[in-house]
Amino acid sequence: MAKVTRRDVKAGATALVIGQVVQVAIAFGTNIVLVRYIAPEGFGRFAITLATASLILSLVSIRVNSLIIRVPDGDLTLSLEERYFSYLTIETLVALVIGLAWVGLAGNPGALELSLVVFICLQHWINQNKSFFERGMPYVRLGVIETGCAVFANLATVLVALAGAGVAALYFREALLTLTMFASLSFVGGITWRRFRWLSRIEWVSLIREGRGIWLDSVLEGSYQRIAILLAGLVGGDRGAGFFFQAQRLAILPNQLLSPLVSRLAVNLFGRENNPDSRKRLRNRQLMILAPILLIATAATILFAVPVVTWVFGETWIKSGELLIAFAGVILFTSLFEYLKSYCFVTQSMRTLFMGRVAQYLMLGALPVLVGIGLVEDKTTALAIGISLGCAAAFLVVIGVLLRNRT
Repeated sequence: MAKVTRRDVKAGATALVIGQVVQVAIAFGTNIVLVRYIAPEGFGRFAITLATASLILSLVSIRVNSLIIRVPDGDLTLSLEERYFSYLTIETLVALVIGLAWVGLAGNPGALELSLVVFICLQHWINQNKSFFERGMPYVRLGVIETGCAVFANLATVLVALAGAGVAALYFREALLTLTMFASLSFVGGITWRRFRWLSRIEWVSLIREGRGIWLDSVLEGSYQRIAILLAGLVGGDRGAGFFFQAQRLAILPNQLLSPLVSRLAVNLFGRENNPDSRKRLRNRQLMILAPILLIATAATILFAVPVVTWVFGETWIKSGELLIAFAGVILFTSLFEYLKSYCFVTQSMRTLFMGRVAQYLMLGALPVLVGIGLVEDKTTALAIGISLGCAAAFLVVIGVLLRNRT
């Protein structure tokens, strides 16, 4: 791994944050157009198919990208790269076969739904593979590529929607984003190709042992998010899932803006810091900076969610504005938890992270409780409150255990 200076880190962080802001802004603008041309049912069907494919990937993948990033300098040999590359390719193919079968048996899938499974699996392979390239922290180039592809795909989607494509525009965007990302990364050497081979039994066991902690967190995280969408569809149908999907997308906007810092860059920085005390000081300092920013964003959402969503999306989507208020805990705690997750990955504090995930899942029990006692009549609102409580519980449990153990 090449020597990276403080100036490189600042430049990379700036590029990622600016790029993410542009991506979020263009995606938000695109969504404003799409909600005028696509009914809530269309968004709901897309969200359910996306959740299904993503859930399968979370069950199959051990998140090779995290394993690649955390390998110490000089230890990533050609043989190890071949092992990671082969495993990544195998898990993607397995997820593709299961995903197509699952969606195919779920009930009257069309070409759009099946194609979405294909492109989601391809996106997974690309995003995992680029970690070989990302180890060198070329975040300026990555920021330009990722932002450029996102802007191009979203602008093209707007044109397609205006031309009358309807719900097909949502699937078109995923296809175009996948293809442009692959082409752009290939052009700059961001896609790594190694000899593909079937792994030996010892290699399978070694990889599974190495990644089981990260895999478990990935399963719990991915399953949680996708199960929420599927539950929304169960209690509210395609229309309810559409409202829920839009509110959830708005609630995670702050985390999308901060994700380059709290996830990608944080893992790399924590991994490069060999002194445990310095690593803890870095963690605590960044949490103290993040918390007030997220608190302000949460307060603004509670005050203005309904009028702003109604004004921007139209009267049809007022329900999403109401749900957004119930997602207040997601806005406040998601990025804080993601930052701690990056810390736990590097320090291999996976048991602590698992405890946080368990607390998060337990809060889904708020759905039947809130409805059962009559505190909340609408089931999708109760589900959103449960998810908010889950984000709060996950963060508080993890930070509490870390501080108690002084790790």
